[in-house]
Amino acid sequence: MWTSSSLLLLVLISSLLPSTMSSSCHQIPISHDLNSNCQDPIDGNPVFCTIQLHPIFSLSTDQRSGCIEFLKEDELIAKFNLNLVKYSRVCDEEPELFTRDVDIQYASSKRCKHAGSCQGGGCSSIDVSRPVNELRRFYEYPGKTTCEESCGGFGCGCLDPASGCLFTRTFAVPRSNEIYQLSRCKSWKDVAVLDIKGGLENGKADPVDGKFEKRTFILNPGKPDRLPTGTITMSMSSTPFYDFVHSRFLTNLNSSSTAAWTFKDEYPYLACYSVDGAMSMKNCTFTDPCKCKPAQDEAICDCPKMILSETFTHAGYGFPIVNEKYHIMRDENHRIMAELKQGVVVQFQMGFNVNARWQ
Repeated sequence: MWTSSSLLLLVLISSLLPSTMSSSCHQIPISHDLNSNCQDPIDGNPVFCTIQLHPIFSLSTDQRSGCIEFLKEDELIAKFNLNLVKYSRVCDEEPELFTRDVDIQYASSKRCKHAGSCQGGGCSSIDVSRPVNELRRFYEYPGKTTCEESCGGFGCGCLDPASGCLFTRTFAVPRSNEIYQLSRCKSWKDVAVLDIKGGLENGKADPVDGKFEKRTFILNPGKPDRLPTGTITMSMSSTPFYDFVHSRFLTNLNSSSTAAWTFKDEYPYLACYSVDGAMSMKNCTFTDPCKCKPAQDEAICDCPKMILSETFTHAGYGFPIVNEKYHIMRDENHRIMAELKQGVVVQFQMGFNVNARWQ
């Protein structure tokens, strides 16, 4: 007589062929010979057995529906219709910084040697981390100040022939009052939404009705959920690799709009570490993107633009991102979620008991 472990092996083998279920029912025969948990027959009464079933089946984005039947001889013992509604990856989101949409502006001021702030050894003796009087009115916003040697003498408008100082400050001026959050995903959690209809049949199998109408289950890998007649578990899955798992995401905290970060390895020019910091633009880090060169009396700077508000209207970046491979959006719980549309195979395992009688 076979043991319950032998039954489990048989059901696993039967259920894994084919690897993904077809739309027609996959039939699995059961017999009291497959399990030793049976009552001894008395005076010719039928043998009563409790059979433990643990079928494994696979569904995919190419074949979302399937059916599985358990037969005792020609009698239908249990039947389940299954449908993979969707398979998603959910972002475990972590804010990296807060920022504002800014224009990068610059101002410069030349001083001859021994005039204004250009004292002592000139630029080499000036602490540009402290406000320079000539540019003090431009310190309202976060920025960076530099000092470079400039020409001296009468030809440069100076009495002293020694090199003068050219002070330059680049700074970030807000374009709007909107606050943005740049975030990344520490990890992605797999979620399968599965519809199941069916259960145990009435008749000789069991006097208790184990059938149920369609129910929807939201499953995470390795975590069983309760069926009316047992359990259902997403045991494993196979998914393609997509670059979005390494993406950063920009969210407008005023409107809740979200987009994929379009600037690859660059960060915003203004990086603040709290919402309040971004609002006040205090205690923020400024990254100077400008390339400046000195002219005779002023600096000439080329400052590239990074307009964050345009990210949300950029084709293929603003949420929802929809293509044939995946849809990325924020769900009803405001989580970033990617629904995968291609190349996904998901394996599920059910567990339930069948009570049956044999003559």
